[in-house]
Amino acid sequence: MNNASKISVCIIVKNAQKTLAECLESVRDFDEIILLDNGSTDRTLQIAQEFNAAYKNLRVKQSEFIGFGALKNLCVSYAKNEWILSLDSDEVLESSALHEINALHLEPNHIYALPRKNLYNGEWIKACGWYPDFVWRIFNKNFTRFNDNAVHESVMIPKDAQKIHLKGAIRHYAFANIDNIIAKMNRYTSQSAQEKLKNGKKTSFFAAFARLHFVFFKDYFLRKGFLYGYKGFIVALLNALGAFFRYAKLYELSKDKKEPKVIAFDRRLGVGDIISSIPAFYLTKQLYPQATFILITNKIGASLCRNFNFIDKFIIEGVDFEIKDFAKVVDENEVEALLLGHRSSVNIKLAKQSKCPKIITWRHLHSIFSSRFIHPKHIKRSQRLEILRCLDLVRMIDTLKYDKNINKFELKSLPIRIQTDRQNKIFVDEFLGDAKKYEKIIAISPFGISSAKYNLAIDDWISLTKNLAKKFDKALFVFMNFRGSGYEFEPFIEENIKVFVNNDDLLNLVELTSRVNLCISLSTGNIHIADNLGIDTLGFFAYTDEFLFPCGNYGGNFEVLYLPKDWKKDYEFYKNAFYQKAQKCVEKILLGHKNKKEK
Repeated sequence: MNNASKISVCIIVKNAQKTLAECLESVRDFDEIILLDNGSTDRTLQIAQEFNAAYKNLRVKQSEFIGFGALKNLCVSYAKNEWILSLDSDEVLESSALHEINALHLEPNHIYALPRKNLYNGEWIKACGWYPDFVWRIFNKNFTRFNDNAVHESVMIPKDAQKIHLKGAIRHYAFANIDNIIAKMNRYTSQSAQEKLKNGKKTSFFAAFARLHFVFFKDYFLRKGFLYGYKGFIVALLNALGAFFRYAKLYELSKDKKEPKVIAFDRRLGVGDIISSIPAFYLTKQLYPQATFILITNKIGASLCRNFNFIDKFIIEGVDFEIKDFAKVVDENEVEALLLGHRSSVNIKLAKQSKCPKIITWRHLHSIFSSRFIHPKHIKRSQRLEILRCLDLVRMIDTLKYDKNINKFELKSLPIRIQTDRQNKIFVDEFLGDAKKYEKIIAISPFGISSAKYNLAIDDWISLTKNLAKKFDKALFVFMNFRGSGYEFEPFIEENIKVFVNNDDLLNLVELTSRVNLCISLSTGNIHIADNLGIDTLGFFAYTDEFLFPCGNYGGNFEVLYLPKDWKKDYEFYKNAFYQKAQKCVEKILLGHKNKKEK
């Protein structure tokens, strides 16, 4: 069997006059040799021409340097045969390997590895991890290819591949002397650091320093480099310094203060959480106006934020992607800074799968040991306003820039009020009808999934609404319902009570809320919409919301009854206390209107 007659040898080369002749001579019996040169300035091309004059099976192609993986794939693309033997120009195929290759029974899914004999200054070094050093070099180009790594490229191994290790070897003239080592190491570590940065890798200087010592100890002592005298020491030191400089250079690159070109904020939560994030969205774009700002969100976030001009692009879960493809979406959009606005193990694990070099989120077991993750100063969630927690994430993109500029912005004056569309105004106009005959409009919102444990019974909300409507007949009371609440209400007999049930457009709710003078609600999305619009609010809140989700952030007056954890033991007490607060708030609203008219 003569497999050499159906195999193309692919070699990439640059300034290889010292080794190329022996390399070509070792593969002269193969059907064809493709030599891809990327800018040789020595006798390399002359040696190739002389070889081809004798054997007539060599073709020379030219390309600039585009990365080793891409170069090797380009070289393979010029081959006429399906089967490829890939060699480097400083490698020689030994005769025993040629005989073994000729005897193989080639199958399309077979991939073959050859052991490589690495030489330093002419001596074969079997220690320091340099042998057997198997490399995958024979494959069918219709079955697999090289990866696109700029350095440390390798043949991709499909799941259905049959991997076969050969005995015949490749002789590799790795390094001729110390000058050669230093030159190669500097070039390769720089390319490797760039590749790792591109793939989202980060490190610390301590980690780089630790690798130096670990690799030297492993290669010189555990892998018996000491058996080869000074050469073993040099090789072990070379491997250690290579590891150190690779990661030290990565550390320097990752510390570069170059601003990210693409920033993504992942916020796929409820109405209140989205609204608490809007200042962070706005400030991100103000601090990095040249960057593309992407909001990765759900339909709730897309609906509420669709009219903000400081969001350049929306990527919507369930519309543009499924959660399992989160990392793919991040990489396709070339995100350089990813802010995770929901700290969960699932989100963090998905983000880890991306190549994003900077991932910012609050501390979590799955993030604290990864150098790509950056964390704000740890403050218990129950002790930090959610708006500020989101701003903490923005700060970590560049703390110096944030601290220098944050005082230029005042929360209450930010142009971040949710904007509605014409169809929303028409929808609400039709609902309100003759509401202009009332002096004030009061919204009462009794539903909230996340606050179910801190809520009055629905009959008590109805009783509150009826009592207020009876006492304050100059006000229109809007009883807020939504599809999926589980309740369908008949129209109230009181003329000044209307039941509002929204359709699927959240901006209808926003438009209606913008017309009211007071929103009475438990801690749910409705009251946070009112807060965003600067509307006065009265809240029936859990004690934890005092730090997380208080209202009054954007100019509206905020009254609240905070409930302790065991509040239901004194249910009637807290219900009556809230009734009294509600009455006083409505009185205040109407009194303000009366005083205004008198003036």
